[in-house]
Amino acid sequence: MNTTLTAIIEREDDIYVALCPEFDVVSQGATVREARENLREALELFFEQASPEEQERRNRREVYVTNLNIAVGYAATIEAMKEACRGGLPRFAGVEELLDDLHAED
Repeated sequence: MNTTLTAIIEREDDIYVALCPEFDVVSQGATVREARENLREALELFFEQASPEEQERRNRREVYVTNLNIAVGYAATIEAMKEACRGGLPRFAGVEELLDDLHAED
């Protein structure tokens, strides 16, 4: 039986770490390709060795990977200024006033 699982691969120092979040199985490799293949092998071993009960216990049935667009630091200031120019926010006399407003405590 074939199934499609998620592989999240990220660089950590000089290696790549691969995670399958559905079953919390992790592997690593010197390259992205090697990390992916090592994760595939680790998952195959997991399914060969783990009991059906262990597989069921570790199975996170729904895993979603998506992108989020958030404003952070300087980018937030630029976006706020753009919005102000479109009339969506109160107008500020200058960048200093805008920054003061962004950093003011509620």
